[in-house]
Amino acid sequence: MKNLIIALLAFSMTIALAGEPAAESKEPVRRVGTYDSRCLAVAYAGTPYFRQWLDPLRKQMAEARAAGDKEKMAELDRQGREKQHEMHLQAFGTAPVMNILAHIKDQLPDLMKAADVQVLVSIWDTEQLAGYGDLEQVDMTETLVDALKPDPRQRETALEIRKHEPLSMEELEKMKH
Repeated sequence: MKNLIIALLAFSMTIALAGEPAAESKEPVRRVGTYDSRCLAVAYAGTPYFRQWLDPLRKQMAEARAAGDKEKMAELDRQGREKQHEMHLQAFGTAPVMNILAHIKDQLPDLMKAADVQVLVSIWDTEQLAGYGDLEQVDMTETLVDALKPDPRQRETALEIRKHEPLSMEELEKMKH
């Protein structure tokens, strides 16, 4: 039942965010910046942003363990599993990565300007991309991955994921948390 609820929440989040560009400039759209959201999700796991979330969780877990606080340990474990599930949906599926892009939102206008794109859209958001018709698309994946500042190994892994098709929701639900 819990897995079904998580799947429905993830699906709802995907539907709710579908059709929304990740970023837009005020200029008329002439070129569309695209990105593979899976690459950003994989890169995120090797960034200072992720460590800012993970390190305090680990510290709290160590403190709860030392204090023998099983209730706190269970809650922290639940939080970790939820985050892991979210990251699996993003890294191996096509779930939106707005939470990851939020970490570099202040950099997006400059990155978009440098690439002369006026909007950023995930390659998996085919409905949104179709709305831009025949406008030129510019792959911004590597630029966005680099903006996240992943460690070198994670960067390489992030870009390698493009060689694989995303998993279906059914396959993702089979993954253990």
